[in-house]
Amino acid sequence: MSQQLYILDDDHNAIPVSWGKYDEWEARIKREDKSVLGMRLRADTVGSTSVTTYFLSTPIGFFGRKPQLWITIASGSNSNERVYSSHRAAISGHLSEVRDLRKNIVMPTCIDKIAS
Repeated sequence: MSQQLYILDDDHNAIPVSWGKYDEWEARIKREDKSVLGMRLRADTVGSTSVTTYFLSTPIGFFGRKPQLWITIASGSNSNERVYSSHRAAISGHLSEVRDLRKNIVMPTCIDKIAS
């Protein structure tokens, strides 16, 4: 039994498709947005941590009956993974991860020496 394939429609909803439709959709993805994990939706760097969110074409699990087709991966000094069942939740989770990292980043202090 083969795994079901999904693509994103124009409203970012995941829809199940055949291999032929998947190939057509994949051919339209910009080269810089393609990854072995799937379609890169958003990428940010905070300090030494990269945060990237992908749409996967095959589910990595299910939340109830909804396939989990989105993943946010933080890699670097702070590593974390979160999976989602919708585009909206994935983008929100990505932004939340970036916001949390920015809150916890340690900024170097600068001490000015005053000549006396």
